[in-house]
Amino acid sequence: MSLEVFKELAGLSTTIGKQPDFVQSGGGNTSVKFGNGLMAIKASGCRLSEMTADKGFVVINQQAVKEYFDRVDMSSGTDYEKDAVEFVNNNIVDFPGIAKMRPSVEAPFHSFLKCVVIHSHSVYANILCCSSEGESLASRIFEEELFIWIPYVNPGFTLSWVIKKAVDERVEKTGVFPKVIFMQNHGVIVSEDTSSSCIALHEEVNRKIIDFFQLPMPYPAPSIQKVNEGQYKSTGELVTSLFDMSKANYEYLDHYALYPDQLVYLNKSFALKDRKILVEVNKEVLYNASEREASGIEDTLAAYLYVLDIISKLKLNVSVLNDEQKAFIYGWEIEQYRLKQAGG
Repeated sequence: MSLEVFKELAGLSTTIGKQPDFVQSGGGNTSVKFGNGLMAIKASGCRLSEMTADKGFVVINQQAVKEYFDRVDMSSGTDYEKDAVEFVNNNIVDFPGIAKMRPSVEAPFHSFLKCVVIHSHSVYANILCCSSEGESLASRIFEEELFIWIPYVNPGFTLSWVIKKAVDERVEKTGVFPKVIFMQNHGVIVSEDTSSSCIALHEEVNRKIIDFFQLPMPYPAPSIQKVNEGQYKSTGELVTSLFDMSKANYEYLDHYALYPDQLVYLNKSFALKDRKILVEVNKEVLYNASEREASGIEDTLAAYLYVLDIISKLKLNVSVLNDEQKAFIYGWEIEQYRLKQAGG
């Protein structure tokens, strides 16, 4: 049974992960629940596009994690940000032939959603999530009882706790389980009973946004070309046309900080001493990195520029992370780990 579930998760993950308009670098996560209260979920920092039936995921005791959140007492003084991570890590279930890795830090919210979950950083969903008008626009595009909107909160325990409360309140109020969750300045989550229906729902959500805004398709594919050993240049339409000298600095990206993955995979590439992104006078965008890392930076940069560009063209107001929210991501050990995994 477990092998079939692992194959199912791998198929689900690569279907979503190979589309750079849905997932960039090590971002996004997927999960499938199966017998005895267990759940297979993407490992932290691993790439969905590279997942196989024996690599890139972790099995956890989903039922135990769900019950843990049912017992949370916010008045107890417990440091849940630390305690919840330790609890999830202590509920990893070993399977022969599966490498030990950290589960996604977002494993808790997967535990109390439907059987199959896709969380993506779709550029189309992030047009909504990264604009101040996003919630009201979502209400025009989707039936209000079928989705919930989560204002920005820090990833980790807090995000999972807020999602749990919002889902519980919606079910109690309407009797309808919200299968679509938009997270401000973050991304979208969809959950369904089967992998095929979950993929179809994710496609439908994105298609509705594309149709509503009449976005030109297809999404321009990011691409890179080798220059020297350890150096690649962007040949993708989005990066070469939208990334100019005025944006080629840390200050610009920090000011227009849209979502956590941008801070992890782009901003840090500027902040590092061996600056991994360079823009030459002739506007060539160069990546001082391995091919794998360069492709991840290219995908992330293209998605970021696309979201900013479309928000501007639609005359919407961009929503950015504040200094406190950015500081949390920059200093979070989990994000250092994700960056290392995605690059390595």
